[in-house]
Amino acid sequence: MAKTTLTIDVHYDARRTDPESLASAMDRLLETTLSTPGIMGEYGDPRMGEFLVAPSASTDGQHYALRIDGGLLRQQRLLLLTLADSASKCAIGIPTDQTKELLEGVVVLLDEIADQAHDRYGIDCLLDTDEQQSRTARPEPPGT
Repeated sequence: MAKTTLTIDVHYDARRTDPESLASAMDRLLETTLSTPGIMGEYGDPRMGEFLVAPSASTDGQHYALRIDGGLLRQQRLLLLTLADSASKCAIGIPTDQTKELLEGVVVLLDEIADQAHDRYGIDCLLDTDEQQSRTARPEPPGT
């Protein structure tokens, strides 16, 4: 069964209610509506989850919306992993400890983005086993 997330914008009087109370009211409204037999029959009787308050960009510094090209992100991740490997072997001529740490941080960030893109939106940008193995099986650069 497929899954999707729907969003709605609600304009409300903050002096009278709050987002969590609105979500609770929407849950009750949906539950009441769905108790009508056959009301969603023409749509295959989907199962509905609860209403949740989405983090807002103004209150949650960790909420971002990205447009991701899965194939391009996969290629960029492979390139970054190659650079990180080279930096750790001092093959690119820059200070290894700091560079390696910084590159590993970017690798972890891209891994998190790729995982969320895959898990939440089904975007194919994960590295497969062959790509992971070929990365670790690369020959040593000359002079190391």
